[in-house]
Amino acid sequence: MDFFSKEGAEVLRSYGKEVSSGDSRNREALAARYYFPRLFEGHVRDEDNVINDALNYAYSIVRALVSRSIVAYGFYPPLGIHHCNEMNNFNLADDLIEPFRPIIDAYVRAHPPKGKELNREDRHRYVQTAHLICRFAGKRMTVASSIDRMTSSLVEAINKSDYSKLSMPQLDGVEVSEDVS
Repeated sequence: MDFFSKEGAEVLRSYGKEVSSGDSRNREALAARYYFPRLFEGHVRDEDNVINDALNYAYSIVRALVSRSIVAYGFYPPLGIHHCNEMNNFNLADDLIEPFRPIIDAYVRAHPPKGKELNREDRHRYVQTAHLICRFAGKRMTVASSIDRMTSSLVEAINKSDYSKLSMPQLDGVEVSEDVS
């Protein structure tokens, strides 16, 4: 929320500090209920509306990129780290997409859908999220490239049993630009 100079970033940070393994206190959900209405001015994430359609569409683009990357590195997508639903064939992708969600949120906020339904122009714009620039390991790179680097770092972390080797995008470095094509 700092990205858009919105009030409430400190509250979100406090929720983030309270999330524990397994999130038994449900802090992540509480943070989401606080975050979305402020980022999208009154928006409720679990309602049927065009903002949710835009977010879900853009998330699905990034989820596909993550899925492609994890398969390319030899992972089996149904075996997740946190996500472990036996009916979900993309548990690992759903784990690894998490650090990219705020990037998508920022892009959809800066580029909201044009009407009451997603149209072809909107969808084309959200496909471009793969080409957004973020910071990863101190370097500027596209979301697509950073996904590949993150997956590569996961392989290294597992092979060396050193999870400090896992690298993720730096969210404060996101560039939301009108011209990402």
